[in-house]
Amino acid sequence: SEMLLLSGSVDHLAPKRLVEARSEAGQSALHLALCYPDATVISVDPFEPELAKDRLSDVENVELKEGKPDELLPEMVEQDDVVLIDGASGFAALRFAFELLATGKPSAVFIHDFFAGSPARKFVEENLPHAFFSDDPAFVSQFSYLDSNSKEKPDLAEVPMVGSEPERYGSTFVCIPRSESFSARRFAWLIWKRGLWRRMEGLKRVLQGRPADVALAG
Repeated sequence: SEMLLLSGSVDHLAPKRLVEARSEAGQSALHLALCYPDATVISVDPFEPELAKDRLSDVENVELKEGKPDELLPEMVEQDDVVLIDGASGFAALRFAFELLATGKPSAVFIHDFFAGSPARKFVEENLPHAFFSDDPAFVSQFSYLDSNSKEKPDLAEVPMVGSEPERYGSTFVCIPRSESFSARRFAWLIWKRGLWRRMEGLKRVLQGRPADVALAG
């Protein structure tokens, strides 16, 4: 269902190039190549991706490149490219995404492994109103059957929930559109402000005789 989120988010843009940071076994690159046969999929990995080479050897619209994504992508990305970041996670992945979006070139950046409840996820939820997650309850209720062996769409009642929040659902994608670009200075300021607030909350709890890590968890 993650690839459905990606294609549903950018199909109307008819992307000509999709750039992936980290090839791993080539699974994502293969899906992208099949979804966009008329586009070029460029997958960058810091290590020689032998598994990806074997899997993608007969796929004509995939290019595998060896190198560090954080060094190659800022120079490689072109206007209206779609970027998928894997490997890097949390705030490191966000910083990389904002660096790319600040160029004004990517139409959207997708980041893998943005689990509910993580600090970076909370940051996105608080500051990026147009970002969208693949574990959104409405999306999961319609398309979670794609992630199982069942061919029948599950009922909404079957989507795992904790209170009013969805339970962690798979390796969640976040889609950050071009409109959500941040300057490095603004990103650093928001991170600093968030950290200061959490430290103040921890200090207040200590003064009140409560464990500080309650405020700092997550």
